[in-house]
Amino acid sequence: MTYAIDLEDTPRGHVVPPLLRAFAEWLATLEHGSLGWFDALATEEIPGSWDETNASRLQRAGFAFLSLPEGSLLTLLETGVDGAPPAVVLLGSEGEARAVAGSLEEFLLLWSKGETDIDELDDETAASGRAAMKAWLEARSVKAPTAPDFDFQAWLDGAAGGVAAPEPTAQAERPVPAVFAELPPTFRKLAELHGRRADDPKVVDFVTSELGAKVPTSATDTGMAKAVKSKRGFSLWFSHDKLNDAFPLIPKTKGSFLPYLAEVALDATWREELPFGIEWRHGTAELEARLGRPIVVRLFPDDEEDTTTRSWWEREIDPGRTYLRVQLQKKGLGLTLMIRETVTLSSRHGVPALPVVGLFVGWAVSRALLDEARFAEHGALIARVRGRSEKGSALVRTAMSRGLWLDHLVADDEVRTTARRMFGGSGGLSLEQDLIDVFGERTNAHGHREPALDDDAWDAVDAAAPTLDQRFAAWVNER
Repeated sequence: MTYAIDLEDTPRGHVVPPLLRAFAEWLATLEHGSLGWFDALATEEIPGSWDETNASRLQRAGFAFLSLPEGSLLTLLETGVDGAPPAVVLLGSEGEARAVAGSLEEFLLLWSKGETDIDELDDETAASGRAAMKAWLEARSVKAPTAPDFDFQAWLDGAAGGVAAPEPTAQAERPVPAVFAELPPTFRKLAELHGRRADDPKVVDFVTSELGAKVPTSATDTGMAKAVKSKRGFSLWFSHDKLNDAFPLIPKTKGSFLPYLAEVALDATWREELPFGIEWRHGTAELEARLGRPIVVRLFPDDEEDTTTRSWWEREIDPGRTYLRVQLQKKGLGLTLMIRETVTLSSRHGVPALPVVGLFVGWAVSRALLDEARFAEHGALIARVRGRSEKGSALVRTAMSRGLWLDHLVADDEVRTTARRMFGGSGGLSLEQDLIDVFGERTNAHGHREPALDDDAWDAVDAAAPTLDQRFAAWVNER
């Protein structure tokens, strides 16, 4: 079976580029699955339901030409920049919106190399046709035209030509950690880049000059982390929402953010020296000799019958910011530079609702369970909450714009484990159910059950306090 082709229903007002038409004719000769996992290359109107706010604008600017199995669409979109070619953009089935390539030519060239960053097209089990595709493109002298960077999310948010407002300047240089002196040269260079913003000149120069790639300069909450992969044995992963105060959210438009170089993952094709005397052939004994005992956690800690564990090693690189994670995996050893993160208890998107989080925070302040050192600049507000002249929600709104985090609580394993289980509804604990038992139940606008709590006033905190005190009895009684 070959790929299906249908370019006859191109939406009115749009024209199929000659290159896409020629490629479609060639693609029709290939066996299905030899150039990625999709059924057809077919033109269609961009569904208005994908983004109701921008529906007519999207439909005027472009059309879809390839549908992926999970429902995402690839489209050709006029960017609005004079002289610029239409960009190829992804309309994700889960809301992801990103530019895949600055032109059709660039997209086809990336596809022929398995570098579109779209799993269904880059899958190595469906790559037998890539060599033929490269030859087809070379025979037609297809080259990617010069095109300005296009930020699709910025375009959706109304930025002219998909160019967001000027980005902030690069981060100030941080002190060089002492451990850097122990690192091999190339690994040290990657460690020096890790954690920097995508607009940092050092990151931009490395990605563009040394890797010949583009830096992902935009990220959204619905998008996945974006990767820049190198044939030198490492991948750079960019993402924006890291649960660490040293990595604040940096808005670009109302729906997009500037990402950080959040992970650097090495694979076995890395041919240079590894840090700390590690070698790719090493197993548990050799790693323990160099890195000490591994961290071992239960995969399902709330299931007493399932004792499956997961283990890895960690080595601090830049205290509080960067650490090296080393793990034995099915495919062999894995080394990844990662940002040190905490765990979120409440989402910055309002889950659980503010009265619930505010009640818990007010109670936590009254029981000395909040790590007040984390909020030194809000000492006066915390004092007012402790004195019951302010509600916990005031502290949440002022000092926890990204949600309540696990390390906002005192550094006690039992306290943090109990809080995580309560907010997550695991291990037989549930803050939601506890508050439903106290205040009654209702259904919210999304059809989910929630406690009938509209205000975290102190009489509500007092009503819930006996239950919360019982949950944290060991720690509260110690105080």
